[in-house]
Amino acid sequence: MTRRRFIGSAAITPSLLVLLIGILESLLAANLTPHNFVPFMLSLWLPGIGLFVLGLIYLFTSGRV
Repeated sequence: MTRRRFIGSAAITPSLLVLLIGILESLLAANLTPHNFVPFMLSLWLPGIGLFVLGLIYLFTSGRV
């Protein structure tokens, strides 16, 4: 995908996903999340919103705006 210039060769999105999932998992393990967070997370609203925000961040930081 980098050859076709869909993404840059130093895309940070995968590392951000791993970091955010690690933070969420540690908060869940420490019981620091609201009681209705797990159903919200499993309803695909959280992944949808998260991937949309990461896409916007990548769009604005890639210099293609």
